[in-house]
Amino acid sequence: MKRISKRKKKRIFTAAAVLILLAVSLVFTSLMGIIELPFEISAWKDVFDLAGVETITQVPDSDFSVTFLDVGQGDCSVIRSGDKTMLIDAGESENADRILNFLKENSITKLDYVVATHPHSDHIGALPKVISGMDVENVIIPEISEENIPTTKIYEEFLSAVQESGANVISAWDGDEFTLADAEVQILSPAADDEELNNMSVVIKMTFGNNSFLFMGDAEKEVESVLLSLGTDVSADVIKIGHHGSNTSTSEGFLKAVSPDTAVICVGEDNRYNHPGSDTLERLSRCGVKTYMTKDNGNIVITSDGSRISVECQKEGQ
Repeated sequence: MKRISKRKKKRIFTAAAVLILLAVSLVFTSLMGIIELPFEISAWKDVFDLAGVETITQVPDSDFSVTFLDVGQGDCSVIRSGDKTMLIDAGESENADRILNFLKENSITKLDYVVATHPHSDHIGALPKVISGMDVENVIIPEISEENIPTTKIYEEFLSAVQESGANVISAWDGDEFTLADAEVQILSPAADDEELNNMSVVIKMTFGNNSFLFMGDAEKEVESVLLSLGTDVSADVIKIGHHGSNTSTSEGFLKAVSPDTAVICVGEDNRYNHPGSDTLERLSRCGVKTYMTKDNGNIVITSDGSRISVECQKEGQ
């Protein structure tokens, strides 16, 4: 007989507790017109919070924030700088409503930039619906050679949604720079065409005041090596680890060049790829980097006032 892990037992118990709480709330609600209760019935969100079930994270007010949304085995980052917003990737298609609800919850009605780091479904799957449901001004994508352009249905849907949105389409190459309100944005890669789509990932460095953030997409060690050989300034306080923490990314030399205080790994629980890799976690630990993972921490919100960063997690983690 297959044993159930402690974590799964806890989830089963939690789910049962939530159902009981909801059932009790419904019964009490129906009786409200008959009897007067000596206490207030909890709102739905409060019931879920008490049971430890995930609800939408509302981003605290700040000059600059990055929210790494928990979209399972995929990437999704929402960056707010002043009154401007950028979305980097969106996970698989089933995450679209979750992302749209998060944006609505945080009064985001326009995306100034949408970045599709590369055309794999765990990064662009939800983008067609998100783009269709939002006012989008600019879409940044890597320029992929004709022989390497994917023929997947989700990529076709993504391109159709971008075309119908009327957004400006920007091909990303290293050296491109622009601003997101008071934040400076630099595109560090792709530096060259590569038949491996992971290595065509749009790599972005954002600087707000004295704080900097590095978003690696799924770029692997080959890209890291190119960036180091070019003398690119990859130093950052926060790094979104490449390729979900796979051992194919985050080489020790690159990690030392970045020299981050904080790392975020966007990864799904019990994923079939065994991400993150144990070697990656060991390197991060050896370099003294505080590491957060969406599979353990849920949504991860990092805010900056231009000199200090603060981290707030949806769940405490392991």
